[in-house]
Amino acid sequence: GSGGAQTTIYTLMFDFYAIDSWRGNDSTSGPDKFEVYINSVNTFSHTFSNTTAGQSFRAPDVGPALLGYGASAKDSIYRDITIPFEIGSAPTMIIKWRSDGRTGINNESWGIDNVRISYNVVPAPGSLALLALGGIAAGRRRRAA
Repeated sequence: GSGGAQTTIYTLMFDFYAIDSWRGNDSTSGPDKFEVYINSVNTFSHTFSNTTAGQSFRAPDVGPALLGYGASAKDSIYRDITIPFEIGSAPTMIIKWRSDGRTGINNESWGIDNVRISYNVVPAPGSLALLALGGIAAGRRRRAA
């Protein structure tokens, strides 16, 4: 093994579908917000819009366009939303998707697709500092010899 302290960095990726009349930052009919909680920690919170209202998240990959979910309101697809996170020593990972501010499923709804979770084990920040100090000390010894 590596012999040092390690931490695991997880990455959640998914596609988000904003269906029908999401109104983003609109102060009268919004805000229409989508959020992701991981182990009760809010890791993603953004407004989305399929109308002329502004939003806090980037532009969609597809839309706003009539994609077939409803005859009158436009829809949008956001591909590969990426959320890095840590769970520390928690024995489980609980992911909750939720929305806030919407007027109802017949007017504004959402979907997720292509959910993926990956991870990377990396040395803990303290271990990196010790490795750097060890490298400096080793370098000094070599120069002195």
